Amino acid sequence: MAKKQKTDLGKRAIYNYHVRNDGNNARVPPAVVDCWYPTSPKQEEILILSKMRNLTKGRDGVQVRISEANLPSLFMTGGYTKTADGMYIYEQDVVIRRTRSRFHDFAGRGLLEGVIGAPAITFSGLRQLEDLVAFDDSAYDVIREFVAAVRENTSAMQAHDQKLIGLLEGLESQISVPEKKKGDVVSMAANVATIIGTVPTVANAMPSVMNVIHRLFEFIGR
Repeated sequence: MAKKQKTDLGKRAIYNYHVRNDGNNARVPPAVVDCWYPTSPKQEEILILSKMRNLTKGRDGVQVRISEANLPSLFMTGGYTKTADGMYIYEQDVVIRRTRSRFHDFAGRGLLEGVIGAPAITFSGLRQLEDLVAFDDSAYDVIREFVAAVRENTSAMQAHDQKLIGLLEGLESQISVPEKKKGDVVSMAANVATIIGTVPTVANAMPSVMNVIHRLFEFIGR
């Protein structure tokens, strides 16, 4: 029987792959993973297509090789199964079956093509991503509130200084670009998660920041 874990390591791997571009599943506080993790199939579809767009640099029809270990993270199917005692176990057969099912579902709808180990996003997939994301300038107001709240947290700013300042300036530059794309809200959610994960004291001092990502996801749709 698979070894039980106290936390969902598969869910953490999905976070690391999509947010930190890390296939090694580095340690991240479960609360940070939970505050980023999508809460609906629509959000998962957006994040999968967004990741594929990023991997192919926005080019349709270009296949990208994905290692077998990272496929469940790409398709967001690698989560562990929660047991009756509140622990988590990895069910490999279930993960493999769900991963293959998702690839064939995306391919069957014309959003992806190629083979599961080397998929490509289609032009229809790029269009679907644009159609799924719907938001207005209120999304940028959420980001401004977040940046202002973090800057006001003197202890966090003093403790992390240049690193945190660089992350915040990166977010501010995203909302200052005149020509914004719908996909930007996805990367903004990832960047907010990066800040919270890099500087956990921010979340401890201001629990409300943990809701920022899901406020952004409200613009993506539930």
